[in-house]
Amino acid sequence: MKKPIFIFVSIFLFITPIAVYAHTEMELDYYELFEQHGSIMLIIDSQTGAIEHANNAAADFYGYTIEQLESMRIQEINTLTSEETEKEMQAATAEKGNYFVFKHRLECGDIRTVEDYSYPYQAQDKTLLVSIINDISDKTQLEEKNRIMTNVFLFALSGAVIIIGLFSFLLYKSNRKLKIKNHEINNFSELQRAFIDADNCLIYLKDESLKYVFINKAVENFYKKESSEIIGYDDFAITDEQFANIRRKTDLDVMEKMTVVVDEVKWQHRIFQTTKFPVKLLNGHYGVGAYVRDVTEEYNNKIELEKTNISLKTSEENIRLLLDSTAEGIYGIDTNGNCTLCNTSCLKLLGYKHQDELTGKNMHLQIHYKHSNGTELPLADCKIIKAFTKGEGTHVEDEVFWRADGTCFPVEYYSYPQFRDGEVVGAVVTFTDITERKLTQDKIMQANEQLEDLNKELQEKQYSLEEQNSVIEELNAQLEEENQRYLQQKEILQAIIDSFGAGIIMVNLSGKINFINKAWKEIFNYTDFGQSRHLCEDFYIDDDTCGDTEAFLQNMLTGVENNQDVVTKLHSLIGDSESRYAVDLEQTSPVKRFLNLYSNPCISYANHSFGRVFVIRDVSHQKEVDRLKLELISTVSHELRTPMSSILGFSELLLTRKLSEERNKEYISIINSEAKRLTDLINDFLDIQRMESGKQVFNKQFNCMGQIMEEAVKLFENTGDKHHIRYNKTTDCLPEIYCDKDKMLQVISNILSNAIKYSPDGGEIIVELLEENGKIRVSITDHGLGIPDDVKDKLFTKFYRVENDDRRKIGGSGLGLAICKEIIRAHGGEIGVESIYGQGSTFYFELPCSGNSVIEQAAEKVKKNSYGNKGDLLIVEDDFTMVKLIKEILKSEGLEMHNVSSGEEALEQMAEFCYKLVILDIALSGRMNGWDVLKELKSRKTTADIPIIISSVYENKEIASENDISDYLVKPFEPEQLIRVVQKALNGNLNSKMLVNGNGKLTNIVMEMLKNRGISVKQIEQSGNMLVITLDGEEGFRDE
Repeated sequence: MKKPIFIFVSIFLFITPIAVYAHTEMELDYYELFEQHGSIMLIIDSQTGAIEHANNAAADFYGYTIEQLESMRIQEINTLTSEETEKEMQAATAEKGNYFVFKHRLECGDIRTVEDYSYPYQAQDKTLLVSIINDISDKTQLEEKNRIMTNVFLFALSGAVIIIGLFSFLLYKSNRKLKIKNHEINNFSELQRAFIDADNCLIYLKDESLKYVFINKAVENFYKKESSEIIGYDDFAITDEQFANIRRKTDLDVMEKMTVVVDEVKWQHRIFQTTKFPVKLLNGHYGVGAYVRDVTEEYNNKIELEKTNISLKTSEENIRLLLDSTAEGIYGIDTNGNCTLCNTSCLKLLGYKHQDELTGKNMHLQIHYKHSNGTELPLADCKIIKAFTKGEGTHVEDEVFWRADGTCFPVEYYSYPQFRDGEVVGAVVTFTDITERKLTQDKIMQANEQLEDLNKELQEKQYSLEEQNSVIEELNAQLEEENQRYLQQKEILQAIIDSFGAGIIMVNLSGKINFINKAWKEIFNYTDFGQSRHLCEDFYIDDDTCGDTEAFLQNMLTGVENNQDVVTKLHSLIGDSESRYAVDLEQTSPVKRFLNLYSNPCISYANHSFGRVFVIRDVSHQKEVDRLKLELISTVSHELRTPMSSILGFSELLLTRKLSEERNKEYISIINSEAKRLTDLINDFLDIQRMESGKQVFNKQFNCMGQIMEEAVKLFENTGDKHHIRYNKTTDCLPEIYCDKDKMLQVISNILSNAIKYSPDGGEIIVELLEENGKIRVSITDHGLGIPDDVKDKLFTKFYRVENDDRRKIGGSGLGLAICKEIIRAHGGEIGVESIYGQGSTFYFELPCSGNSVIEQAAEKVKKNSYGNKGDLLIVEDDFTMVKLIKEILKSEGLEMHNVSSGEEALEQMAEFCYKLVILDIALSGRMNGWDVLKELKSRKTTADIPIIISSVYENKEIASENDISDYLVKPFEPEQLIRVVQKALNGNLNSKMLVNGNGKLTNIVMEMLKNRGISVKQIEQSGNMLVITLDGEEGFRDE
C-alpha cells in the first residue's frame, strides 16, 4: 500500500512544476493523453458519486460507452450499498484512505474484483476523485502459488499505471487551470521539487533537439553528473554511444508518431521501463517527457513466476498422463464422499464424457447407490467410505457400479485412505469392470455342471468312441493345467533350495539323481564329473541321462579317507525309507577341508517314500574355531593349574604338618614363587589383550640400554651349573633409548627364559648389545633345540607352541613371544629369529637410538635451540609436494627439518622433540586444523615461546594477528619470501626453552655442565618428570 501512495504523491508534486514550465515554454494536449491511455480511469464527483469523465479503457472494461458511463453514478457499478460507497468516497476525499478493493459489476453481469487508487483533486467549485482501477480477479490464483512474487509485480505495475494515468490526467487539468493556479504552484515549487528529487525513478524533459531541459536528482545520480553537465546536452554527451542511439531513436519515434511509448531497454545488465510521451512546444515543435524505472527485479520475478507456472503445469500434465494411461478406473473422494479427481478410464467405464460431470458430486449417490438387484445400498453399508471413516483399505469384488445411462456392471474395486499430516483427508478408489471375468466364471461353472452331467451319463451308458475321445481331450486339457502347476511349483522349489547354503542332492528310489542345487555346485566346482549331460545351468533332472549314482558319489568324495565305505553306505540308503544317516568327513584333495554329510528319506503326505536327500556342508571354519577354542582352554587350564597345584599342595603341608622353620621358609618361598608365576601368567593374558586393542599404556623415558641389559642378565645368574650366560657389550658409551624400562626388562627376560628352557642340555647363552646404523641391537643366542623352518613365521603368534617330543615336557602359555612382538612394535622396533633346527637359535630385536645420556642429551638439545646455531624445523603440512618444496627452498639454510601431516601428529612430535621453529598449514588432515594446533602450542608452557609461521591459501591475517604468530605466508609465495621470514623468526628467537628428561637432583649438574659449555641459562624449573630449561638469548651459545 505504501509504495503506490508514495508514487502518487511524487508524481502529483512532479507534475505541477512541469506544468509551470509548460505554461511558460509549451502547451500540452493532456485530454487526448487521458482518453487514449491504457489504464482504467474515472473522474468521480465526491459528493454525488456521479462519473464526470471516463476514458476508453474504462469503457472497454465495463462494457458501456463513454457516454453511458458519464451518465451513471459509481453506486451503480460498485456492489457495495449506497451508504458504504459514500463512506468510502468520504474517506478518499479526506485522504484517510486511498487504496480500496471493490467488486464492480460489468454490463454483462459479471462481478470482477478490482483495486481502486482514489485521490482528491480540487476543481473550481467541487472536489473530484481521481480513480485508477486495476482488474485483479485473475491474479488471486497466482497469489496463492507465489504471493510474495505477485505482490511485488502488481505493486510495481500499479505504480506504473498510477504514474502514467495521473500524469495524463493532471497535465490535462493543469493546462485548463494553469493561469488561475500559477501563483499557488509557485508557492509550493520548492516542496514539490524535494519530493521529485526523493523519487528513485528518472524523470526528465527534452526539447525538439532532444536536449535536456528538466531532470530530477535521480538522473544526476544515475549518470553521476551534476545538473549543469546534463541540462542543455543530448545523450551523446553523457552516456555510451550504443545506449544513446537507442534512447535517441525512441525519442524521435515519440515525437514523429505523436504517441505514448512504454518500452523496456536492457543496459549494463539491468532492465529499464521507460514511459515516454510527446510534449508540444509553443513554437509548434514537439519535445519528449519521460519517467524511467529500473524493473530488473520485477522482470526476474516475472520470469521465475513463469518458470514456476510451467513446472506446475508440467507436473499436473504428467500426473494426468499417468492416471489416463491406466486401464483401471481411478477416482478420488474427500471426507464427504465428493469426487475430487477422476481419470479417463473412470469416465469411459461409467459412461461420462467429461470429468466436470463427476467432480464435486457425491460418488456414492452417483454410481454406488443400489445393489445389482435394484435394492437401495445405504451409505452406512458402503465399504468404500470405510477407507476414510476407519482409515483402512478395502477390497471388494462382488458389487456393482451404475453408469450414467442407468445400467450397472460388476466391479472389483480397492479403496484406500489418503493421509495428510497423519490425518485422513479422503480416499482413492481403483476399480475394474469384471463383466468378462464373471461371464467366464459362469461358463466355467456351466462347464463343470455339464461335466458332472456327462459323467453321470457315461456311468449309465456305454461309451461310444467319439464320446470317449471327447472325454480324453478334456482330461488332457486338465492334465496340461496340472502339468503347468507342477512346473511352477518345481521352479519355486528350485529357487527355495538354491537359496540354502548347504549342498543338496535328491535321488529317487531307483537311485537316479533328480535334483542338485546351486550350493552343491559352488562347493564342488561342478563340471559334470565326466558325465555326458552338463548340469551347470539346469540342476533339475527328470530323465535318466545323468549316469550312475554310485560313480557320481565316488567322484564327489574324492580325497576322503575310506571314501569307498562311505559311498557304499550312502548307496545302500537309497532304497531305505526309514534310516537317517550323518557322518563327518575330512577331505585332503583337491582341497583340504572338513565336510558334514547327512541323509534323510523323502516322505510324502501320504506317508510314502519317494526318494532320499543328501545334504553336505563345508564345516572347515567351524572345525578351526573349535580347535582354537580347545587349544586355548587346554593351554590356559594347564598353565593355571600347574602353579595353583603347587600353591595348594605346599600350603596344605604348612597347615597340616609340623615342619621346621627352615622347611617352612622353603615352602613359603615356593608358594610365593608360584603365586608370582601365576600373577605373571594372568598379567600376560591381560597385557596381550590390552596391546592388541591399543589400550596398553607405556611409561616411556630416556633409559640406558646397557643398564637394562645388566639388570636382566643379573636376574638369571643363578640358573644352575648347566647354563652359563655371557654378556658382550661393544662399548660403554651407548646412546640412550626412549622406552618403557619395565617392558624392555620383560622382553629380555622372556627371551632369556626361553633360551634356558629350550636348551635342556645346558651350554653357553650369549647376550650381545651393540649399536649399528643408528639403532640399538640386542641378540640372545642359545645352543639348544632350534626351530624348524616351517614354523618360524608362527612363533610370534599368541598361544602358538612348536609341537614335537622334545618340547612337550617344557611348559609355557604360548604368549611370551607374542607379547615381546607387541612391546617392540610399540617402541618402533623390530623383532626376529634366526635358527638352525637341532643346533640352537638367536632371537634379536632392534630399537631406534635416542641420543646420549640424560645430561649429554640435555646439552645437545640446548645447543640446537640456542641463538646463533642452526636449529630444527617442524613442517606441519598435509600436501607432500608443498613439504618437498619447503625443504628444497630451505636446504641451503642447513636446518634439520621434520614433517607431519596432521595436528595430532604435530602435538605428539612437539611433546617428544624440541624445535626451534614451526611452519604450520591451516587445512590439515585429521580432526584438528592449524588454528587448533596453534592454540594448543601457545597454551603449553614448553612450546609457548617457539616461533610459528602460518602457511595457508587463505588470507586471514586478522585472526593471525590475534594469536601471536611470527609471520603469515599466503600460498603461493616466493622462495626468497620464505627464506626471509624463516631467518627473521630464527634471529628473533633469542630466549629459548628446552624440555629435558630428568628430576630436581640433576639441576645443579645440568647447570654446571651447560656453564662449562658456554651456555647461559636463566633458570631450570621442575615440571613433572621433566626439566624446563630457559636460556638467555642475549649471550647465546658459544660452540667451543
